[in-house]
Amino acid sequence: MQNSFSRRVRSFIVTLLVVFSVCICGAAFAENKESPQIDSNLLNFQNGEGPVRSINIADCTDPVMSGDVQVGTIFCVCQGVAFRVAQLMAEKWSDGVFHVDDVRVVTGWKTEGPEDLFIHRLEMSPDEKKGFSYDKKAQEVTDQTLEDAWYQVTILSTGQKYTFYATEKIYGTADDSGKTMLDYRREVEGGDPTHKAEMKAMRASASKRLITQPFAAGSFTIR
Repeated sequence: MQNSFSRRVRSFIVTLLVVFSVCICGAAFAENKESPQIDSNLLNFQNGEGPVRSINIADCTDPVMSGDVQVGTIFCVCQGVAFRVAQLMAEKWSDGVFHVDDVRVVTGWKTEGPEDLFIHRLEMSPDEKKGFSYDKKAQEVTDQTLEDAWYQVTILSTGQKYTFYATEKIYGTADDSGKTMLDYRREVEGGDPTHKAEMKAMRASASKRLITQPFAAGSFTIR
C-alpha cells in the first residue's frame, strides 16, 4: 500500500514538472511576435523639448559619387531597416513620436546605415548607455548574415526593452542557385564581383519592400 502511494506521489510530481516545463516554454515562445503592418512612410521624432519633426523613408539615401563629385543618390537598405525599427518603436510612446533622448539603440548590423539614420538624421548621441552604439561583437560586412540584422531598443524612462530581428520579408529568400542577397553581398564585399549584378537586383527588390506603403507585417520578429 505504501509503495503504491509513493508511486502515485512520484507520478503526480513528474506530471506537475512536465506541465510546468510546457508552460514555461509556451510563455517564452509567446514572447516572439511578428511586427505589425506600418501604414506610413513618415517618422515623427523629437529631441528633448525641441519641436516634433518628420523624416520620410525616401530620405534614407547614400550619395552616388563620380570621383569627388556627387552625381546622385541611392536608397540605403541599411538606413531603411533602421528607419522601420524607429517607426515601430515610436508607437511605444503615447504620442506616437520617437523620443530621441529617451531611448538607447544597440545593433549587430555594423554598417554606416544605422549610424547615418540614428545619429546623423535623428541626432541621437553616440553613447552606449543612453544613445546609439554598435554591439561589441558585431560582425564586419564581409561576414554579415541575416542573424546579424538585429536592433535592441530600450526606453530609458520605463526600462522597456525590445529586440527587432529583420526577416526574409525584407532581405528576400534564396534564388535558384540557393543564394540570398546577403550571400552575394558577402562575396562582393570580400572582393569577388562575379555576382554583383545579382546582388544589385536583389538589393533593389529589398529597397522596394522597405519603401512600399503599407510596409508588410511580419518584416521583423520582436522579442
